[in-house]
Amino acid sequence: MKNTSDIILLDLFSGTGGFAKGFINTGFRIKEHYFSEVDKYAIANYNYNFKDAKNIGDITQAKGSKIKRPNIITFGSPCQDISIAGKQAGLKGKRSRLFFEAIRLIRECRPDVFIFENVKGLFSSNQGKDFEVVLKAFADLGVYDIQWQLLNTKWFLPQNRERVYFVGFLRGQSRPQIFPIGEGHQRHHALDKEEPQRKTVSPTIDTKVGDNTHRSPYVLHWKGSVKKWNVDKMQTSPTLNTQQDWVRNPLILEKKKKQKKQQSKKFLFHVPEATRKGYATATEGDSINLSFLEANLRRGRVGKGTANTIDTSVNQYTLMKGNLRRLTPVECERLQGFPDDWTKSGLVDGLKIEISDAQRYKLLGNAVSVAVVQAIAQRLLGKAQTQIDPPQNDKVALLTLELQLELSHFKKAA
Repeated sequence: MKNTSDIILLDLFSGTGGFAKGFINTGFRIKEHYFSEVDKYAIANYNYNFKDAKNIGDITQAKGSKIKRPNIITFGSPCQDISIAGKQAGLKGKRSRLFFEAIRLIRECRPDVFIFENVKGLFSSNQGKDFEVVLKAFADLGVYDIQWQLLNTKWFLPQNRERVYFVGFLRGQSRPQIFPIGEGHQRHHALDKEEPQRKTVSPTIDTKVGDNTHRSPYVLHWKGSVKKWNVDKMQTSPTLNTQQDWVRNPLILEKKKKQKKQQSKKFLFHVPEATRKGYATATEGDSINLSFLEANLRRGRVGKGTANTIDTSVNQYTLMKGNLRRLTPVECERLQGFPDDWTKSGLVDGLKIEISDAQRYKLLGNAVSVAVVQAIAQRLLGKAQTQIDPPQNDKVALLTLELQLELSHFKKAA
C-alpha cells in the first residue's frame, strides 16, 4: 500500500459493516469498496450506509479476477459451527466451511493485508483441531506473515465480547506490529479520577430474535396479560414461559426494606444460574442475561459493570424502576460502537426501507465491534493511540464513559 490511507477494500461476510466503519473512523479512505453478503437485510443496510460499495454476491460464486485487487480483505466467516453455543460441528460444518472460500479469494487476490475475526470457541472446537486447521490454512498461502490475539470489546466499550483476530501481511513489504493490544492502553484518562454512579454495562450481543420467534423485544409481561411486569403489582414471582414472551423459571423481584424513611426503594432481582448459591442478584441499572434459563447451566448472568456478549437474540435486560426491559437496538448499537440508528434503515432498488427490530438485533449480534477494528486499523496506519477517540455524539460519549467508569469500579471492588 503506497498510501496506506487510500485503500481498496473487500469486506467478506460483511453484515452491517463493522470492519468498514472502523477503517473509516480511523482515517482510511476507501476508494474502491466491495462487499460480499447474502442476507437481504444486511445487504440493504450496507447499501444504505455505504452507498458507493458494490456487492459481489455469494462468496461461493465470487471471483477475484472480476474486481480490482484489494489492499485489504476483511472477514468474520460464519461461526455457528465453531461457537461454544452452537453444535460444534467444526470447520467442516455447512456454514463454517465458508472460511475456505475466503482463503480462496485471498489466494486469488493477494491483498496486502487480510483480517480474520472469529469466536473464542475457535480455540477449543474439535479439541483444538479447528484452530490448527485455521493456522495451517494461513500458512499454506505461503506468502503471508500472521499475527493474532484474543481481544475483548470490554477493553473499549462496556460489552464482554471475546473474539480472536488474525492479521496477515504480504511478505516483502513493511509490516507494522499490530499486537499485543492491551486492556490498559485503551482506558480513558478520566477512569483514574472519577467514581462511577451506575451499573449499566451489557452482556454479549447475539442474534437469536428473528422472524420465527415470539419473544417480546422490550418488556417482560405477566403471563396472559399485556401489563408490564411491575414490582408494585406482585408479591411473589410469576411462572413465565419462553415460548410466549416470558421465561419459564420463576424470577423473584422484591423490595429491600428501608432503613430510613427518606431512603428510596431498592429492587432486587434474582436470576437462576449454575452456582452454589443458585442465583445472582441484580439491582437497578445492572445488565441481566436471560438466555437459556430453562437449562440453568450458565453463570455470570448479572453484569455489574459490563454486559455479556450481545448475540442475535439479545436476551439482555436491565431493571429500571421495578420494570425489567430488554436492551433496545440503539443501546446494542452503542455497545458495538456504531452510531445511533445505524441499523435502522436499508436501501432496496434505490428506495429507503425501515428494518425491523428483530433483524436489527440479528445484524448487531453478528457484527464485529467497531472500536476493536479501530484499534487494529490505527496500528495499520502507524497511529496507535493510548485511547480510542470518543464517539462524536455527545450522548453516546457520555454513556460510554459512564459505563467504562463503572467497569473500572467493579474490577477494583472484585
